[in-house]
Amino acid sequence: SSYQSNLKNWEESKQTTSKPKLKTKHLQMPVFYRDNMYIQDSDYTCKLKLFYKNDWVWVSVKMLKTDVYYLKKYWSHVKASAPKLEKKHKKWFLRFAFTEDVELNETITKEQIICSVDLGINTAATCSIMLSDGTVAARKFINFAAEKDHLGHVLNRIKRKQREHGSQSVYSFWKYSTRLNEEIAKKVALEIVLFASEYMSDVIVFEYLDMNGKTSGSKKQKLHLWKKQYTQELVSHKAHRIGMR
Repeated sequence: SSYQSNLKNWEESKQTTSKPKLKTKHLQMPVFYRDNMYIQDSDYTCKLKLFYKNDWVWVSVKMLKTDVYYLKKYWSHVKASAPKLEKKHKKWFLRFAFTEDVELNETITKEQIICSVDLGINTAATCSIMLSDGTVAARKFINFAAEKDHLGHVLNRIKRKQREHGSQSVYSFWKYSTRLNEEIAKKVALEIVLFASEYMSDVIVFEYLDMNGKTSGSKKQKLHLWKKQYTQELVSHKAHRIGMR
């Protein structure tokens, strides 16, 4: 039904993007509903109802001690939902989701302290703390040069391998570069929120980036790898958890 609704929206909007495809292989399974398909047996074991040997049976699953410790330390104060089974790197994992109620600040506009953020390619982010009268109270340039240099070396290795052995030989390098890029985005998002909370900002504001259309030129690869949307989503999530808009 998800595919059919996506296809219908695509046909009605008359978009120039590629037609939605029906995926038959999914690496994420439906949620294990509590009591019916999932039971917390003890601190380190749980039971899942799985279709095994042509029958639905309860299967006991051991959980890592480090994972249980992490959940207890950071997520014991919020409501946990039933887990979801997903496949990653030829292994199966249980992913737990948590629901947390947070009250966002209600500071009136004239008294708000704003953290304005300008995401960039060369400098990861430029942050400014502004008062309601336009006074800039502080400014910070965020740039993880070592991590970017590491990513640049990996991309150069990909280019060399593609010239020598073709595109099929660089799949693992592309996966590695993607993880490096995501790690940079996570570090940038954390620094933005820490800087905003240091000056007790009420709201974080991002510049609207219109990236429609084809990119060309020497910076095409940099723009393609730019995790602007992912960074904004991470900042939004982290800011909301501490009551910041």
